[in-house]
Amino acid sequence: MAERDGIFVTEAAPHDAVWVITRHDAGAGILQMIKITPDHTVCKIEIALRAGGEGTRAEISYEYTSLGPLGDAFLKEFTEKWYQGFMEEWEAALNHYLTTGEMLAGN
Repeated sequence: MAERDGIFVTEAAPHDAVWVITRHDAGAGILQMIKITPDHTVCKIEIALRAGGEGTRAEISYEYTSLGPLGDAFLKEFTEKWYQGFMEEWEAALNHYLTTGEMLAGN
């Protein structure tokens, strides 16, 4: 589901997360979502696709707001090094899916 105002739920810890698609512009290659994890965080995620060399480059931003002590602890660990590793895992999982049509085990 990637349509504006689409709402879906994913399993997450400490609570399931509610996602709301706030912008979907296929022509411009932009997707923006809000992810709400109760008692944890609210996150705005923006993905912008751009032509890059022989493929497509994804520019991804995350903006978190804590909703309490669990969110505070999460944000304390959300370092540049952690984010870089997270993005590398995200890229590997997405490239695997685009190549094979299947999710990586454990994702």
